[in-house]
Amino acid sequence: MDDSMNDAFDYISDRHILEAAAPKKRHPVKIILSSIAAVLAVIIAWCAIWKELGSDFRIPILQDTTAATREYPDTTANTIEPTPDTTVADPVPDPTVTEPAPRPTVPPFNPPEIVPLSHQAAAPSYPEMPKAPRYSDFLHEGEYYDARYAFQSAMAEIYSQPAGYADSLDGFFRTGIPVFLSGEGNRVCSPLNIYMALAIAAETADGSTRQQILELLGADSMEALRMQVSHVWNAHYRADGQTTSLLAASVWLDEACAFREDTVQTLADSYYASAFHGDLGSDEMNRELTQWLNQNTGNLLTEQTGNIKLDPDTIFALATTAYLAADWEMPFYISATAPDTFHGTREDVEVDFMFTSLIHGTYYRGDNFGAIRLALSGDHGMWLVLPDEGATVNQVLSGREYWDLISSPDTYGEATSAVVDVRLPKFDVAGETDLRPGLEKLGVRDAFDYRKADFSPLTPAKDIFITQASHAARVTVDEEGIQAAAYTFLTYGATGMPEPLKVDFTLNRPFFFAVTSKDNLPMFTGIVEQP
Repeated sequence: MDDSMNDAFDYISDRHILEAAAPKKRHPVKIILSSIAAVLAVIIAWCAIWKELGSDFRIPILQDTTAATREYPDTTANTIEPTPDTTVADPVPDPTVTEPAPRPTVPPFNPPEIVPLSHQAAAPSYPEMPKAPRYSDFLHEGEYYDARYAFQSAMAEIYSQPAGYADSLDGFFRTGIPVFLSGEGNRVCSPLNIYMALAIAAETADGSTRQQILELLGADSMEALRMQVSHVWNAHYRADGQTTSLLAASVWLDEACAFREDTVQTLADSYYASAFHGDLGSDEMNRELTQWLNQNTGNLLTEQTGNIKLDPDTIFALATTAYLAADWEMPFYISATAPDTFHGTREDVEVDFMFTSLIHGTYYRGDNFGAIRLALSGDHGMWLVLPDEGATVNQVLSGREYWDLISSPDTYGEATSAVVDVRLPKFDVAGETDLRPGLEKLGVRDAFDYRKADFSPLTPAKDIFITQASHAARVTVDEEGIQAAAYTFLTYGATGMPEPLKVDFTLNRPFFFAVTSKDNLPMFTGIVEQP
């Protein structure tokens, strides 16, 4: 036995045992104090024995001590008074077990490993950030709250973005999300990642090409856009050991093309963009592009990045990534996960559903949906929007209520404080999107037309236009938290004289003919069925 075992048994002194056994009349207070001391000694001894046996059991300082006997919440109960800033999950164990399952130990999320590549001409330097304390690392509640207060004070100095800094992006997100998620089956995208790519594209453009992008992003000038991007980037960067959030960017320059140095420098300074220089389209540069994308997406999109290539005709390319790894503020109980039926669009399938209960939750209502928010570490959250029976997701996204809710929940009218039972299927969804149709629908057209595109701020070369605009994203959700990643990839190419059109036109079946005058009037028309 170790010293903690010996100390525990020494705590039960002979005096306590003798006094407890003595038949003399004692003062009630002394009896109570002696009893408490004996109980504490037994608890300490039991913990020491447990530790000696090799168990990693530990009582979290924020654990709900009633969890062992609590039943699932009564969803028919009256609503309760709202408690500010307490909309977090309060896990409820499976009522068939006699004691609560220990909370899963969530490993700290680390930023993607960034390794300089051989053709990398410039690399960003990200800000230093304090490490977030975990309540499970502290034995005493006071120590945890002291550490938490110090951490929040340090973070407040870092996150000092002005109020309403992203208000002008309301239109882009509200109208863009339904467009980028159009189609069938599982769809996923990162609007913030697409925004960063378009902002960099605006830096390389001029004239109507730039103006169309600025209008879509809600900026009236490049100066305003740069300021907005700075606020967005800083507000979403996090590397505190518990939560990782990173918006990364890179530009790829072909060695055979001349580029304006001031524009490339602006991309590095204002967008934290790495710069790569070499023979675009070569196997070596393609390997480095794939490596950079994987590094900055936590290797979540290796299947998709394996298809990304730099065409030999590419003279410039830009890539942006978004990566988030965060755990639930209160993890789901693994023991409560159970299979159930998910009624899909095409068929019913059996999947694993996680369960938790928001004891101090908030339930939101829209015209054709209900919604809740689950809190994640780093002040992140996951909104879950469920269409009413008979309604579809596309119908919800066609309105603006969903956006009013997730963009301004504090001012949303239809909110009720309640106990909310949550059954969420574990999922891992990924998707790839060709952004060109969606961007053209949203008003960005000239950039894809070699006759109208203007990228003179980037290079003096003529007839430059965007030849590819691809996007991929993936989101995984389990009992511990979420991981999500996305990239947007734009390539620029030059056009020469178009190749002549080749057509095989063999009249080997019945056909129509017309003989017209010099004024294109039909003098003779006919159908030939048998020549």
